[in-house]
Amino acid sequence: MRSYQEERVLKQVVYRLKLLAGSTSEDVICAHFEKLFSIAGFEDVQREHQIEGGVVDIVAVGARLAVVISTSAGLQKLGKNIESPKAQLARYLALLTAKYKKLKQAKKLPWRGILTDGKIVKLFEWQGRGPTSIKQPQAADLLELTNIRLDGKTRKVAALAWVEFVENYIAIDNRLPKPNPPANLLEKLLEPRLKDLTNAAEKAERDKHYETKYEIWKSVLGSTGMKPPDHEQLRSRRLFCEHTANVSIARGIVASLEKSKAKKQATDVLNDSFVCWLNTIIEGGEWAEKLLKRLNRYNWSGTTRDFLQTTFERKINKEDRKDFGKHYTPDWLAIKICEDSLDVAWLDRSIDAALRVLNGSTQSDQKALQGIGVLDPTCGSGTFLYHAARRIVEYAIDNKQLSLSQASQCAAALVHGMDVHPVAAEMSRAVLSTALPGLPAGNKQLSVYVCDALHLHEFEHGRLWAELEIVIPTVQQRAINVPIKLLNHKNSAAIITYIVNNAAAFSPEALRFSKWEIDQDLKADLKKMHSQLVEICNREGDHVWDWMIRNICKPLQLSAAGVDRLIGNPPWLAVYDIEDKARKKSIAKLQSEYGLTRRSRSNSAQGDLAELFCVRTISQYLPQPAKNTKSTGKFSFVLPGNALTKQTWEPFRSGKWGLNTTVKFYPAWDLTAVKPPPFSHASNGTCVVRGESAFSSVGLKSVLQWRG
Repeated sequence: MRSYQEERVLKQVVYRLKLLAGSTSEDVICAHFEKLFSIAGFEDVQREHQIEGGVVDIVAVGARLAVVISTSAGLQKLGKNIESPKAQLARYLALLTAKYKKLKQAKKLPWRGILTDGKIVKLFEWQGRGPTSIKQPQAADLLELTNIRLDGKTRKVAALAWVEFVENYIAIDNRLPKPNPPANLLEKLLEPRLKDLTNAAEKAERDKHYETKYEIWKSVLGSTGMKPPDHEQLRSRRLFCEHTANVSIARGIVASLEKSKAKKQATDVLNDSFVCWLNTIIEGGEWAEKLLKRLNRYNWSGTTRDFLQTTFERKINKEDRKDFGKHYTPDWLAIKICEDSLDVAWLDRSIDAALRVLNGSTQSDQKALQGIGVLDPTCGSGTFLYHAARRIVEYAIDNKQLSLSQASQCAAALVHGMDVHPVAAEMSRAVLSTALPGLPAGNKQLSVYVCDALHLHEFEHGRLWAELEIVIPTVQQRAINVPIKLLNHKNSAAIITYIVNNAAAFSPEALRFSKWEIDQDLKADLKKMHSQLVEICNREGDHVWDWMIRNICKPLQLSAAGVDRLIGNPPWLAVYDIEDKARKKSIAKLQSEYGLTRRSRSNSAQGDLAELFCVRTISQYLPQPAKNTKSTGKFSFVLPGNALTKQTWEPFRSGKWGLNTTVKFYPAWDLTAVKPPPFSHASNGTCVVRGESAFSSVGLKSVLQWRG
């Protein structure tokens, strides 16, 4: 969705190209290009610019740009003794470089030159070095950057190409080195804009598209015990807008890092999850476009992770942190845990399996990663995901001789994250993407999901999936039947996106699956799913269902397949501090299921949520080995020091939980003596419990004391 100003500029360019199309005179073409640059906002455009060796058709000194127009022989090389247009451009750029060498940006920006006959526009950059190239310039001193046609299929297509060409290659703001983001950018970005966003949300409240996203967001928060009270509508809307803004920032930063020539619109960046309501109203789209433009002013390379983590940690207020039990792991501890858990043998085996999946074509190849991977089930601001991915990438490049792209794709296939907080999951996804610079632009395959890793809904209400499908209820209690066979397909993400986008279209088309290998049975199931989505999109709004399907189905699928490494920092939260009564009741029942129950005189659930979290995720995601078989599943969790000393943790330290979950503990790490402490708030210290899934339990008996 383009803003009013962008549409106005586009119409002016279309009109100018219409006049240009019939022009053959170089003077007339020059006048039209002068006007095109004026429309683009260039203020110092000069026609017939005098220099020592001649007259340049158009020069914009501030943009360090020269234009040479030649129609007599098109853009081709002329006779043997006649200077070609390209050689002429090289000579002009050499002279302009010498003439304006004292400009502030002279050492940073080389001159660029356009060579055009009014139909084809070729852009070159001056690459000459030293006095010799200035005195004797050659056409070879020019590097061709790109070219566009202004006589394309339609003038609107040509106009769009011209606008993107100017913005990406000519505009000085996009060529000058970008500054690093200031420390107070968060306040500058959000505080002045939050009121406008809240007003836009208020205007959108009666729209079905907005209402569905808002209700889905509320239900996601409801699964955490932090559901906004309905009677505090104003507070609820403000929190929704804050979460929308934070997710928009995370996605905008990642989009600005992508090395894509085409400018990304807000409709592309914010095209799913609850934030896509912004694209349904003019005010929301304009708000998002302004935010993305502001983010694009800064250089995020090397600063992205710190900024995103600071953003998340500062915007989740203290009360919410208490609700979630979130405390952020320092880098040095996350690195140590990743080095210990992701050992060389695991790296060798896992990267080989990932390569089979990425390069193989057989069904056996596609199953090579089943039971292999590293999961942080409470990924918070993404620290563990980042360091796990970096360890995989570095090992793959140094020891497997893989390219950066191959190494990044392997890490993306192996690293998984979950978090109940929708902003945390989005921030973690963005942070993980900064550890994988070799991934293609716009990659959506990073396995970071908004999900309750405890699967309390599954525990209370039974499995969402039957043998052949997962049934997803919508806000208005319609159903989406997602075939298990689809989720196992190597192109599942692309197929789901295609079906949802088709169903969301104003006039849904017949499905075409020719680009994917899909059997007849699956085609029939997909048509059923598509017909369901057509009605759902019509009744409840569109664009959110792709995200919803992904965040419900993929974690369930991951639980069924399992991983062989669990790492993370579970929520440090006393069960009695959980305010949501239904959630507290489910947790008490789950504690009893695993033999962790301790009840007070008031008969309420007691203990630490971190204890249950460790047990439940090990039970859900680490496969239990059979008798006399070697375990491959290992875990490392950061826990409060109570885990090593308090009597209430004895059932946990036994290593046998319920009927089917047993582990063998390794020596734990006691970090109480480490200075400064990893977590200043931890009055009883900090520890790391480590171990493996096992057929027979071995309790936690040994502790390694860390100092330093």
